[in-house]
Amino acid sequence: MPRTVPPRLTAHGVAFAHEGQPPLFASLHLTLGEAPTALIGPNGAGKTTLARLLTGELRPSQGSITASGRVVFLPQHRRPEPCGSVAEALGIDPQWRAFTRILAGEGGQDDLLTVGECWDLEDQARAALERMGLADLALDRPAATLSGGEQTRVALAGCLLQNPELLILDEPTNHLDRAARQAVYRLVETQPGLLIISHDRELLRRVAHIVELSPLGVRHYGGNLDLYERERQLQAEAARQRLDHAEQEWDRLRREAQQAQERKARRDGRGKRQRAQGGQAKVLLDVMKERSERSKGRLAQRIVRQSQGVEAQCREAQAQVAREAPPGFELPTVTLPADKGVLALDAAAYRPPNAARLVVPPQTWQMNGPARIAITGPNGSGKTTLLKLLAGRLNPTEGVIRRGTAQVAYLAQEPEFAQGGTVLEVVGWARPDLAEGVRRELLAPFLFRGDEVDQKVTGLSGGERLRLALCLAWSSPHPPELLLLDEPTNHLDLEAQAQLEGALRRYAGALVVVSHDEGFLQRIGIKGRIELGSL
Repeated sequence: MPRTVPPRLTAHGVAFAHEGQPPLFASLHLTLGEAPTALIGPNGAGKTTLARLLTGELRPSQGSITASGRVVFLPQHRRPEPCGSVAEALGIDPQWRAFTRILAGEGGQDDLLTVGECWDLEDQARAALERMGLADLALDRPAATLSGGEQTRVALAGCLLQNPELLILDEPTNHLDRAARQAVYRLVETQPGLLIISHDRELLRRVAHIVELSPLGVRHYGGNLDLYERERQLQAEAARQRLDHAEQEWDRLRREAQQAQERKARRDGRGKRQRAQGGQAKVLLDVMKERSERSKGRLAQRIVRQSQGVEAQCREAQAQVAREAPPGFELPTVTLPADKGVLALDAAAYRPPNAARLVVPPQTWQMNGPARIAITGPNGSGKTTLLKLLAGRLNPTEGVIRRGTAQVAYLAQEPEFAQGGTVLEVVGWARPDLAEGVRRELLAPFLFRGDEVDQKVTGLSGGERLRLALCLAWSSPHPPELLLLDEPTNHLDLEAQAQLEGALRRYAGALVVVSHDEGFLQRIGIKGRIELGSL
């Protein structure tokens, strides 16, 4: 008989709401075992909150959570220590220092107590670092000298040293370059007992289960991203069929009501003619009229009852179609001739003030027409700086950059807006010359319609912030012929990623993108690459 593996964590009937807020979820059920599981869902659905509940950091308002061992959580937004060593970042500094003193013959009784049974701690630490692709990293190296990706991998190694029964990771590949992402992917394939909050499509193809959290509750999928997308496609098709059926039923009832109205009009006309001709006794005519009115009333009541039910079905089907197949957004039309020179770099380089070396090495290349180029390379290689040079936010300290268009839009990794304003107000501050109706028309193609324009910018999701930034770029009298994007998929859920990809595929201007997401670059039709090396 096959071996039955007990679950590592079980959540039963869990409910939770932040104080003064509606419930994030109610009666949630979840079982996690050895196989890697991904937790996905729209931004704001409560994924990080659920992770904090599973670790015991928060308590559910209802239900129970039972873990068979230690649960370790690596949050997305961590506050690294301003100083300290790699050993401190791993969480082993006291033991490692005591061990080092003992090896040097300088240890005392306190050091022996500190080390305890952990005589192989250094070997364990180096093995954990090696798993994360950092085999040569010295334990006494200052953590402040590490790149952001290296700090994330050290934090992951520190989690492994705790020997967790369940390890929960929140967006572990955000801001990581290709090499660092590969280390995380290897961890997903080898570490038992993983729950990963992520929208990294390549990572999601490496898990065994997907749990989708939404305002409607939890859906479980027994496979990776490919199975999830097939299931979602089937669900979307079923929702569209239900909507088609409801709309057909609505049309049938409308025709039936129209026909009943026409029959009534004909009967009323005959009755009036008969009264005028005096062909039947008045009493008989009155009886016939009363019967007709009763029959007509019953028919009308039936049609009203049915129409109310069908109307509710239409609303429910429309909402389900919107959930299963959300609409995309469009970038307004741009016409860029194929032979128009967009960018030309002649030995353009950049050295920051007082810096000892170039951040961007000399670049000589050109871009014509609606070309699509990716700037790639490891973290710290100067990709964002080069993008700012192309946008004119920085000037090259060597060489020349020529732009063949004045219509250039640059979107930073973290779009910034005036704090405290609404979506409509932010557009108004950018274009005070436009009437409110025109501003609403500008926002509509970017899926901000009706009351959605009154949302506070501070409460927008990552996808909404990106759409607003694109709307501002297109609010100028002349739409951008060159679009520069810096890691645009960071902080986007799967739905927002799909919307962005669709809009960029249909964009007819020139495009330069910084991204570590190879799948994203392929799906938006990138043809050329500028590869920057390590500095």
